[in-house]
Amino acid sequence: MFSSWNKYVLLFFLTYLSIGLFIYKDYGISWDEPSQRQVGYVNYVYLTGKDKEVLSNFADKYYGPVFELPLIIMERVLRVEDPKTIYQMRHLITFGIFYLGVIFFYFLNTLIFNDKKYGLIACVLLVLSPRIFADSFYNSKDIPFLSFFIISTFTLFKLIEKRSWKWVFLHAFATTLLVGIRAIGIIMPLITLLVLLKENFIHHKTFLKKIVVYLFVTMLMIVLSWPLLWMNPLNILSVLKNMVNFNYQTNLPILYMGKYISPFSVPWHYIPVWIFITVPVTYGVLFVIGLIRTIFEKNVLNLVLLLLIISPVIGVIILHSTLYDGWRHLYFVYPFMVIFMVRGLKSVPRPLVILTCIEIVTVIIFMWRYHPYQNLYFNIALNQNMKEVKQNYELDYWGLSYRQALEFIVKNDSAEKIPVLVANNPGNSNSLMLDQVDRQRLQYLPDGDLTNAKYFVSNYRWHIDDYSYGQEVYNFQIGGAKIISVYKLK
Repeated sequence: MFSSWNKYVLLFFLTYLSIGLFIYKDYGISWDEPSQRQVGYVNYVYLTGKDKEVLSNFADKYYGPVFELPLIIMERVLRVEDPKTIYQMRHLITFGIFYLGVIFFYFLNTLIFNDKKYGLIACVLLVLSPRIFADSFYNSKDIPFLSFFIISTFTLFKLIEKRSWKWVFLHAFATTLLVGIRAIGIIMPLITLLVLLKENFIHHKTFLKKIVVYLFVTMLMIVLSWPLLWMNPLNILSVLKNMVNFNYQTNLPILYMGKYISPFSVPWHYIPVWIFITVPVTYGVLFVIGLIRTIFEKNVLNLVLLLLIISPVIGVIILHSTLYDGWRHLYFVYPFMVIFMVRGLKSVPRPLVILTCIEIVTVIIFMWRYHPYQNLYFNIALNQNMKEVKQNYELDYWGLSYRQALEFIVKNDSAEKIPVLVANNPGNSNSLMLDQVDRQRLQYLPDGDLTNAKYFVSNYRWHIDDYSYGQEVYNFQIGGAKIISVYKLK
């Protein structure tokens, strides 16, 4: 028989899975998805021997292929060729990986708090984080990495608890997948080594063997799982250097606090501010309370959690890492922030618990009302004046809203060919989410060709004000701020 909390846990995961399966087809194609798919494709071509030079000449060769390569293999095995189906499948699998991460997050928190209730509460706070929720369908860069960070942390905690060979190899496997998605995951074996040494396990000859075996097996599997490293294992150093100072587009300004700044020289407060304005306020309060409380509880698990949050944030500040699109590069620290939120929740007075519950309700309302744009959430710290927010921070930097704009055009224009001009790349890629017949009707024009365009579409990235082009026939707004607009030029 299930206990009452087992029933609640089962209900939560069944409900969450049902929602994900119901809505995964609703999202557009994010800015990075075509290039991420290309990562998998290039590695696939290299592995199949069709072109042995393609990988070494590939601009994005330093991206980990562990998540992207299986997606390409799946396309080939299932013989999926229609772009719309391909990207819907990618969204489903990305959600599935996050769903698996949430399951492990429940196990991790149950292990930490020794209470199923708090394990469930932690999962609720993780899932009901609007930006994380939305990204869990289309962000194949940061969400799988977040998920495997959770999984590898769980295996680390079990290794600390059990000190068995079983968990040595499971943790090595989880670490391999983590690093194979994003090279910055290398901090996991470093933290593992530091924590195990901190626990004085090195004085136990048997466990010293386990540490050595873990490091050896992890590095061996990382090389085996990453085709780029087959050429030269030392390429991992170039991978790490590239991840610290990512040079993709030198002309990619980011809107921050009302000014356009270079992604190569963001101020130290960029990440803390983005976290502060996009995480529900009561969540942040609970995190601070939990963090203060934990400082006075000295144990190895707390040390691990603190390192997992602090070291990446301090690292990007000290190394002046290239950052853009908010704090998505560090989404992987958020689950560990949630753990501190739960710690805070255990010790706060009842009024704050009630306020948290009220804000959770408001979050759910926002996520339902503005679906599929949960990624545009800002908290009440900005007074919900979205027109003002738009003047200070990027809104739809992923370009997801282009899908709905293009759907409007093909639905309301019966012409055989429709000349369209779009403001940036996702305007092109989101046509792949249309049915093939409608997709072929759109005729994309080169940048600036307003003369021949019938429609102009923009998500207002790098252009925060309205346009003076023709007649605005469609827009989508949040709080009075336009997210996407369609202008009919003739």
